[in-house]
Amino acid sequence: MGIFEGMVDFGGGVLTRPGPNAAVVARYGEVDGGHIWSHALGEVGGSGALRVVMDPTGNAVVLGFFSGSLDVGGTVLTAAGNVDGFILRLRP
Repeated sequence: MGIFEGMVDFGGGVLTRPGPNAAVVARYGEVDGGHIWSHALGEVGGSGALRVVMDPTGNAVVLGFFSGSLDVGGTVLTAAGNVDGFILRLRP
């Protein structure tokens, strides 16, 4: 988990961010350390991931913040204020 700007590759292909900081979450295998998935979260404005936990079924639950708008896999959330929070479940 973290933030990035521009382009980054965590092993699953290049993720791009056209604007300011975007939250990023990546998962790697426990045994071999191989890339499983990685997601960039953000659209217009900035975003950040503050905490990531795994639920019992292997989903990542992400707590974070964003300003402007946040693309969460095809659904775009728009901040009601200056900075809003989000809780997002990422399925494997």
